[in-house]
Amino acid sequence: MTCSICSREDREQVDLAIVSREPQRAIASRFGVSRAAVQRHALRHVSPAIASLQAERVEQGATSLLNRVEALILRTERLLSAAEQSGAVTTALSAVREQRELLRLLDD
Repeated sequence: MTCSICSREDREQVDLAIVSREPQRAIASRFGVSRAAVQRHALRHVSPAIASLQAERVEQGATSLLNRVEALILRTERLLSAAEQSGAVTTALSAVREQRELLRLLDD
């Protein structure tokens, strides 16, 4: 028996939805196939290597975002230090508020 999803022109989009962990019911609805067909395809034809690559992409994206937030924290620390040294109280308080918000991002 031939897999109904493997023969589709949009198979790559279906595979991407599967490895992105989109709910199978939603995938089935979006592509006009049965949930059972999506489930069979995911179990028998979606390569574990593809799933692993997607997981790595997600992890790299999270790492990239973390690096960006940490860089912003360092920048606000430098701005705060400069504002304190120059006696710019309003600027210093703004830097403190920004740093507080960035630290909240890391806490989430």
